[in-house]
Amino acid sequence: MKKNLFAIVSILLAGFVLVSCKKENDAPEEPQGVNFNQLLKTVTTSNYTNQKITTEYGYNASGKVISITTTGSTNGGVGNFTNTEIITRNAQGLPETIEFTSISASGTTRISTRNKFDGTGKTIGTIQVITGPQQTRDSALYVYSGNQLVQRPEYRSINNGPYSLLVTSQFQYTGSGSLDKAIFAWTTHPGIDTLSFNYDDKVNSLPFTRADAFYFAELFYDDYKSANNITRYNNPSISSYTSEFRYSANNKPLYRKKSFPGTANFDETLYYYD
Repeated sequence: MKKNLFAIVSILLAGFVLVSCKKENDAPEEPQGVNFNQLLKTVTTSNYTNQKITTEYGYNASGKVISITTTGSTNGGVGNFTNTEIITRNAQGLPETIEFTSISASGTTRISTRNKFDGTGKTIGTIQVITGPQQTRDSALYVYSGNQLVQRPEYRSINNGPYSLLVTSQFQYTGSGSLDKAIFAWTTHPGIDTLSFNYDDKVNSLPFTRADAFYFAELFYDDYKSANNITRYNNPSISSYTSEFRYSANNKPLYRKKSFPGTANFDETLYYYD
C-alpha cells in the first residue's frame, strides 16, 4: 500500500514539473496561448518511453476547475488509459465531491471522494471510496494550526471491515506558505517517509489532481496550491527529481524539464493556456 500511495503521488507530482532536450529549441506544434490566464492543457512526453500524456482542464463560470481529463498512450497502445475527474462544488466554490474514473486494459477503477468543511472553508473530514477488485474506504481527519493543516490521521477499511489507523501525516511549510515537508508515519511499515520540496519564484498555474488533493490534503485543486512551481522534489523512499522551466511574459510555465538524478532520464511538459 505504501508503494502504491507513493506511486500515485509521484506520478501526479510528475505531472507538475518537466521538458526535453530535443524539443528545447523547437517551436510547439500549436500556439500555447493568447491571454495566458487559465491553463487549458498540458502534454507530457519522456525520453525513456514512448509515452505521451495529455491532461485537459475544464472550468466553471467562476474560474474554478470542475473537470480534468487525462489520456495516455504507451507501447503502441498497449498501455493506453483515460482518467476523468468530475468536481462538484458547494455554494462557496469548494470541492464537495470528486468522482474519478480510470479506464485501461487492466480494467476500470472508480474513486469517489467526499469532503466536509467547517464554516471558514477549511476541510475537516474526507471519505474516499475506491472500487476495483476490492472496495477500500479511507477516512481522514484534519488538525490545523491557525489556517495551516499540520496533521492528518488516515484510517482504512477494506470490504466494509472495521477501520484501522493506516498513516499519520504531518505537514510543514515555508515562510511563504508553500508545502516544505510532508512526513508520513505508517502503522503497516517501519520507519518514517519524508518528502521535501524546493520552489521557483514564478506563478504556479497547474491545478492539483484528485490524489494530490487527498494525500496532500491541504492542496485542493485551485482552491489551495503552492504559489510557485516545484524545482526539486526529494523522496528518498521512492525517487527524487529536479525541474527546469521556461516561462511566459506573465511568469507562468510554458515548458518544464524533469530530470532524475543519477540517470539520463527526463520528462518534458508543454503548457497551453487561453
